[in-house]
Amino acid sequence: MTSGFTDITIEITKKDRKFLIKSGKSQLLNPRLYGAMTFLDYARYRLSIFSREEAAAIVDYLEHKKTLEEMERDRIEAALSDFWRERARTAPRAQELSPHIKEKEEYVAAILEENEAKNPKH
Repeated sequence: MTSGFTDITIEITKKDRKFLIKSGKSQLLNPRLYGAMTFLDYARYRLSIFSREEAAAIVDYLEHKKTLEEMERDRIEAALSDFWRERARTAPRAQELSPHIKEKEEYVAAILEENEAKNPKH
């Protein structure tokens, strides 16, 4: 719930050479597979499945967790600021999803019915 909203850099020494390993929101996920997608882009995509009500519950949880975990406060606040608070305000409500799902199911059923009429199984 908080990964991908901050940047980190770690210094690692291998064979007498220092490497700066970067990860986080501004880093490319895997350019060979995902082109210009950053970790922030991926985090937003992955977490966009939550409805408004679910996002609001996650905001409450993260706000509480932020008071308990001093070391994680910056990371939690970044996630809240960059994604969760806005998601809790603007995401579709759970009740709005049902009509959409029902309409898609009816559409698929109509296509299947039409195909069956054109190509009946014997």
